[in-house]
Amino acid sequence: MNEIELSQLRDMLPRGYRVQIKEATNLSYSYIDQVMSGKKFSLRILEFALKILEEQQLCKKSTSMKFRKILNITKR
Repeated sequence: MNEIELSQLRDMLPRGYRVQIKEATNLSYSYIDQVMSGKKFSLRILEFALKILEEQQLCKKSTSMKFRKILNITKR
């Protein structure tokens, strides 16, 4: 990933993603920040960041579907 892609990834991740990555990988915040800024490389950190993003997107999709169902019920 280049710096632009990493910046976009950081912007899309939820608040507190560093804590989740630290707990899962047992790596320091400093190292996580260096990887997420492109100064260092860790496939483990990037994969976990993408996993967090995927879970967030699934949650948003689920919430959106539930909201649409509620709207459909109320329109009747």
